Amino acid sequence: LLMVYFGYFGPVPGTDELASIQNYEASQVFSSDDELLGTYYFQNRTEVSLEEINPLMTRALISVEDARFYEHDGVDERALARVLFKTILLGQDTGGGSTITQQLAKNLYPREETGWFHLVGDKFREMIIARRLERVYSKEKILSLYLNSVSFGEEIYGVEMAAQRFFSKDASELNLQEAATLTGLLKGTSWYNPRNHPERAKERRNVVLSQMVTFGNLSP
Repeated sequence: LLMVYFGYFGPVPGTDELASIQNYEASQVFSSDDELLGTYYFQNRTEVSLEEINPLMTRALISVEDARFYEHDGVDERALARVLFKTILLGQDTGGGSTITQQLAKNLYPREETGWFHLVGDKFREMIIARRLERVYSKEKILSLYLNSVSFGEEIYGVEMAAQRFFSKDASELNLQEAATLTGLLKGTSWYNPRNHPERAKERRNVVLSQMVTFGNLSP
């Protein structure tokens, strides 16, 4: 843990730094008659507020990625214990047990090395950052930061650009099937790309819909 705190596995920002998070946004150039001439970016992203994202998207995200999102402080010990039990004792691959806040920490401060030793260190680092993020921001703001920072593949960052790229509409206009498709895409941005692999994307979308029903975020 001392190695984590002293930055051996990468930066561990304090609450002051976390309170002033800013994402890169794309710059758009328009003609005098409002025609889009070009887009310039380091990361292809357009920030939107949580109010500008269809609530179906957040309900789908929580159902699949972090069902106890509103109950934990950034780290879900219950989910971690379940993952360790199933992985070590049953030999099942159940994922990493990371909360949405831990995933946000990973998006904001990417891992610098690979390998099992660094994986363990990075997990602890992301737990520390996640708990600090939860002290600084409300749950709604964390959802907003996550949905604006996460990669959807094809050099797209954030749900607004993903909605534009795949469905030619704003994030506020996403319907249930589209929101579930974008949420499913996060499990593997290449593997579940709806343009390149529509059948895989559809199967994953249906898993998301099923999870929404399981956790009471969608009626059967």
